[in-house]
Amino acid sequence: MKKIKLILTAGAIFLVILPACKCSKSTMENKTVAVVENTTPVNITENNNLFALDLYKKIGNNQANLFYSPYSISTALAMTYAGAKGKTENEMAMVMHFPANNAEFYTKYNDVLKNINALNNGSTVNIYTVNSIWAQKDFKFRDEFMGILKNSFNSSVNLVDFIKETENSRIQINKWVETQTNEKIKELIKPGLIDYLTRMVLVNAIYFKADWQTTFDKQQTQKMDFRMDETNAVSCDFMFAEQEFKFYENEDGLKAIEIPYSSGKMSMLIILPKDNAGFSTLKKEINPDFYKKVNSALVSKKVKLYLPKFKIISEFELSDMLKQMGMPEAFSDRADFSGMTGTKDLKISKVIHKAFVEVNETGTEAAAATAVVMRVKSMPVAPPEFRADHPFMFIIKENTDNSILFAGNIYNPTKE
Repeated sequence: MKKIKLILTAGAIFLVILPACKCSKSTMENKTVAVVENTTPVNITENNNLFALDLYKKIGNNQANLFYSPYSISTALAMTYAGAKGKTENEMAMVMHFPANNAEFYTKYNDVLKNINALNNGSTVNIYTVNSIWAQKDFKFRDEFMGILKNSFNSSVNLVDFIKETENSRIQINKWVETQTNEKIKELIKPGLIDYLTRMVLVNAIYFKADWQTTFDKQQTQKMDFRMDETNAVSCDFMFAEQEFKFYENEDGLKAIEIPYSSGKMSMLIILPKDNAGFSTLKKEINPDFYKKVNSALVSKKVKLYLPKFKIISEFELSDMLKQMGMPEAFSDRADFSGMTGTKDLKISKVIHKAFVEVNETGTEAAAATAVVMRVKSMPVAPPEFRADHPFMFIIKENTDNSILFAGNIYNPTKE
């Protein structure tokens, strides 16, 4: 039988940053924010897993196919977190399960990036994760912030002109994303998403391609019914393999299977409740403890595996979800990203995520991208000035129909 390749391309994350106008004294007079000590343990993998499952409960509550890259979303927001201060930092830490915003956090995140890239053997397993910065060429970011992005997140730096060449800048970033995601995510940044107020876009991409350690035989693929609910079913192609897999089943009929890749260091875990009611419960109640329990309870045994071929495209706007999860400050005019620029001139506007996955006999290919858009804050605009210090026309009118009753002009207001 031929080996089946699994190609998982997950990621490209965009962070678009724009400046704010000067604001009035009343707007800037915010209440003092009490900084709460962050005691979250520095275990980036566990922290990211906590966020992944929290987010799944938010975006996985509809009866629809779903695919997303929590690692990419987390990495983009981690880069944003590097510039967060005060209450904004506290809320992001709580929702993202980030440890304290300090050197240890950046070191640990850098270790995660290195560990992922170290899995690449150049043949049966190809995997890498990369970050890039796209900054307005004449806009000043703090050296400390830029140093964190370059040294801890291994970000490359690209200077562009969002002000005068907005469209060209958008095209450049989109092209980079296409290249890093094997051209599976195109037009991530749609026209209008960035404009002349954009000052920075931060991008994360992760690419993965590997062979299954097990194999599927195309001759074994057959049509079977997939039961969408108790009354509706669709016929689709199911792949088949009968061999040793790590397997789990509990007293409620929930099953799990682990399908390893050729290196044995990575795998796909599929969790299958007994029925649709069980799946609804799983989506609501899945948590890190359950996830750990399933992984630790897997036992090798011979299993007949039937896996449907499928293709999914998912797209989300995550701003409201992240607010509901507990970080509204970052999206408000009270946002404090002064770690980026030294002033409180930036806020997050949108967090957009799009993902693609296709599974068939020859493999699996997937891609995902996230755009975190930071825009100018809504600040009061200075009132316009009307200085009638030169000749002007004037009209006396009736306002219902705007009927002109009198008209004239003034060349010298001192003369009668």
